Amino acid sequence: MSNPAVYTWARVYVNGSDVGVHEASISAGIANDLPGRLNFGSGITQRTGVIRWSNAVGRGGLLLSPYRRVGEDGFKLPSYGDRIQVRMGVQDSDPRLFGFTEGEVMFTGKVDYSDVNSGGYPVTHIVDDIDKLNRVIRLNPFKHHMPPLVGQSGRYRHTGLTPDTVIAWIAQKCGFHTTPLPRGATYVSAMLHGSTIQTGNWGSVIFSHRTPSDSINLPLWDQSKDGLALNRGIVDWTSGSKAVQPKIVFSAKLGTNQTGSATIQAAMTGGGMVGVDITAGRVVTPRVGDATYPTAAMAVPADTYFSVCFDSAGKVTVTTETGTATSNTPTWSPARVEWANLNASGGSCSIAGLNICGVPSNDSGVLGVGFKPSAIIDAGYQYPLHLSRSIRDEKAIDVLNEICEAICLICYIDGNGKLNFMYGRTAHGRPTRGTLTTREHIKQFTIKDDSQLGSRQVVLKYKTVEGDFTNRSEGSYVTLWQGSGTQLDAGELKVDIIGPADDEEWFEVDTAWSYANGTEAEKERFNRKNGSFYGFTTTSGSPGAKSEWWNSGDATVTQIVPWRWKVSLQPAVACSTHIPEVNGVHPSMWGKGMPIIRGGAYAKLVDAEPYVATGGSDSAADLSHEAGAWVTNTRAQDIADYAMKKSLTALPVVQGLECFFDPRIKVGTRWNLDLTATAGVTLQCFVLEVEHDPASDTTRVDVRVLENLTSWVWDSLPENYRTFQAVASDFNNLDELKAGK
Repeated sequence: MSNPAVYTWARVYVNGSDVGVHEASISAGIANDLPGRLNFGSGITQRTGVIRWSNAVGRGGLLLSPYRRVGEDGFKLPSYGDRIQVRMGVQDSDPRLFGFTEGEVMFTGKVDYSDVNSGGYPVTHIVDDIDKLNRVIRLNPFKHHMPPLVGQSGRYRHTGLTPDTVIAWIAQKCGFHTTPLPRGATYVSAMLHGSTIQTGNWGSVIFSHRTPSDSINLPLWDQSKDGLALNRGIVDWTSGSKAVQPKIVFSAKLGTNQTGSATIQAAMTGGGMVGVDITAGRVVTPRVGDATYPTAAMAVPADTYFSVCFDSAGKVTVTTETGTATSNTPTWSPARVEWANLNASGGSCSIAGLNICGVPSNDSGVLGVGFKPSAIIDAGYQYPLHLSRSIRDEKAIDVLNEICEAICLICYIDGNGKLNFMYGRTAHGRPTRGTLTTREHIKQFTIKDDSQLGSRQVVLKYKTVEGDFTNRSEGSYVTLWQGSGTQLDAGELKVDIIGPADDEEWFEVDTAWSYANGTEAEKERFNRKNGSFYGFTTTSGSPGAKSEWWNSGDATVTQIVPWRWKVSLQPAVACSTHIPEVNGVHPSMWGKGMPIIRGGAYAKLVDAEPYVATGGSDSAADLSHEAGAWVTNTRAQDIADYAMKKSLTALPVVQGLECFFDPRIKVGTRWNLDLTATAGVTLQCFVLEVEHDPASDTTRVDVRVLENLTSWVWDSLPENYRTFQAVASDFNNLDELKAGK
């Protein structure tokens, strides 16, 4: 066995500058906290590496170190935080003499630290950007069906919420983007990755959803290259910014499956309207008012972004990756967008990454074209969520780990520095990258039987959602918190800090409360639970006088953080905060406490009945898996059934696999291992970990076997060849054996 490649190399770039060939090794892996036989993959791992500097010699022949950083040849030992990229390759000529092939980008990250010992050259340790996920973040809770906005009548907002939606939001907060960010005055910014509810500080952009038939059906979603995209539905937004600008820019991505029609339009101050029509073949045509401008229309390449700039000076420009087209239009005064609408109702539309923003006159007006995502979400195994919990000042990496471990999702940063999310199940179904043989590629390995007994049964533990919803047709709200009632002296201040418990969520909290003033209209609203209320109860002071509501004092509700509110009461006269026994107020409320804080919905996560998949050996142990709030009952059953099925299949275990250096071998890829020359077997494997060390011409690989591709059709063989012993004793007759003789 020999490596057909003559030269292996690693080339290093520091802050974008080529610093030559050095010894480098890169390690990457995929977390897997389930038994190897199940091989789902889950959690987050970090890519690391070391660089041994071959030219790190300073004046007097002394080696450089973290304290002697600059050499006579100008080489400078990189410092903490410097950007590092490493390319590796193999070729049949000396790269130092004849130049380099392009090679593979194996690492993108930064310097962690450098060290040097008494007998060696300085070594720089490098890490990827996974620490960006250490950011402390906040995220509002979302439901599959969001209640109407407080203070507004209307339908529920159907979000199409999925785990990938939450993942995309979290990644964006940490600087990893599946879609472009807007600039200037942001009117609408919507990833549309599995949800029509927007998060983030885009000026409180608000989504509502309705289907073309205006029914309760959910929006439809399409698998696109970098995540989900809206396939069909109608979405309305209110503006996220009040700024007036002379140019308004539209940008969005159209997926491979774009075969239908859609319209995106924005209403401006002053009554003007601008927008784009999207037709089959991904043709984008700008629109001003009722007029379209086909001379500026352009076809958009699949899975790329278009940008349309409406200039108030009387010009519209459409830009794609293939060029630009322009047309003159009527002029209009600089304006802002009041509201926007996306109607993707005609067939398969596949729209994602929508931005509508206002920019100044000196701006190019091009947004999104050429965008390369820094986060990629495998959308191959989608399912809806009933609820995504709020994130209350938690590290993003902790939340992502929670989600990944719950739903068996792999997370890692690849060699190009992109954050990848990949479902283990769908990764196993991807095409194989090739075959590694003992004759050409493999240096050494050990293969052994699976010593695990599998599982007797798989127990899937998860949580379900209980709660209460607004009945907006009757004008009622959900009671989220109610005071216990107390006696207060004149001028006495009472403060309550309120909010949902750790396993609870509040939606659309009504902080614009009313005081119960005793009028008939107010009593009617009070009985119908129409909003939040406060009130002070007192008497006139005469003997036998009945208590009445009295609004004499201060009462405020102030939000402290998104999940906590401060409720303050300070009456002007001695009073109580109990509901008085007065005509017009329902007797069931008499004597109960105030204030009352209400909102659109209340939800609580509670333990569901675990789902148990059976069928394993009674001598095996149980496998228990915690999925938390990140699955529905259907998804819980699916995970458990799949795990049980895999648990019943015993496969060989490959350990200590070393290959000649091969930069094609990467985590998350599938390979066939042809071990027939030494072990008589061919296996299909999934790469969990890999370490590339071109200096030693070695790639070390940790794999999990997915399938044994070796098969013998015993029933078709002659009688005397139906045992391994018989085959082994007469191996010279293999040609006859294959021929069935």
